[in-house]
Amino acid sequence: MQQAVAELLDANGLSDGKLLEIHARFLTLHASPEPQEKALALKALDMAYRLKGAYAPDREDGEVSLYALVRKMTVEELEDFLERKIFPERLRDEGMRVVARLQSAAGRM
Repeated sequence: MQQAVAELLDANGLSDGKLLEIHARFLTLHASPEPQEKALALKALDMAYRLKGAYAPDREDGEVSLYALVRKMTVEELEDFLERKIFPERLRDEGMRVVARLQSAAGRM
């Protein structure tokens, strides 16, 4: 399925190289003072990565990945976390489970 999607994207002018160009352009919007532009950039990137099959599949056991946790954040929450180290209270329990799992995995290495 992913191969078919990749071929369809290539056939319509959205090769890996073109997606990288678009990706780079939207990445520059992360510094925009306009929240709508930031949200647009994040959504566009999310859609491109989904189409390319770059995300890990969702887990059946309810375990939340670090990436899934970050994707649940609003643009404002993500900015608070990156700029002021303030993690959203509404995601605290899931965040603590991710931290515990990551620490456990690091202990096995």
